[in-house]
Amino acid sequence: MKRQAFKTGSILLLCLILAAPQIVSQELTKEFSREWTAGSGNTLDINNRYGKVIVETSDQDLITVDVKVTVNFPNRERAQRYLDYINVIFSEEGDIFKARTVIDEKFSFSGWGGSSRRFSIDYTIKMPSFINFKLVNRYGNSEIEQVDGQVNIDIKYGNLLIETLTRGNEKPLNAISVAYGKAEIGSAGWLDLLMRYVGELSVDECQALIL
Repeated sequence: MKRQAFKTGSILLLCLILAAPQIVSQELTKEFSREWTAGSGNTLDINNRYGKVIVETSDQDLITVDVKVTVNFPNRERAQRYLDYINVIFSEEGDIFKARTVIDEKFSFSGWGGSSRRFSIDYTIKMPSFINFKLVNRYGNSEIEQVDGQVNIDIKYGNLLIETLTRGNEKPLNAISVAYGKAEIGSAGWLDLLMRYVGELSVDECQALIL
């Protein structure tokens, strides 16, 4: 009798689980874009959090910065509220073009995780290889093609992949700092490299490496 009651209870519990409404994630997005015409003395300065930064370079003189913000959350109203808390500010200071991710202090960073509760702020950048490039990225991976100008890169809690850095023994030197992630660099001229708590470092070719 007890065994039969246990079986009946198990079947009832399973039916209740199967009958429960499934959590459906609401995905909302918004986009930001900006273009600049660049010369050899310009610098592009990117400051981001919680997303990828992909940099494609060419010999063209046009900079394009496209940002896509994505929020997935079970409640659509709350998803919209979180989306509204995220902004991207574009500005210019002399020869420097800037794009900066701004997250309102009302944004709650607790309770995120899984496929139904996540958000990302992803940058896709196209720029001339000859300009200078500065990047700060937190909690996201970064991929960069060839850069001939000076680079200053600061990565935390994300991986860094660089194709080529051609700048040689010219002050200021190319400078890269990576913490709590991995770094892979194809080739570089002179490079000042600071690594902290890095899982893996790979530099295929480098003229001079300062650690």
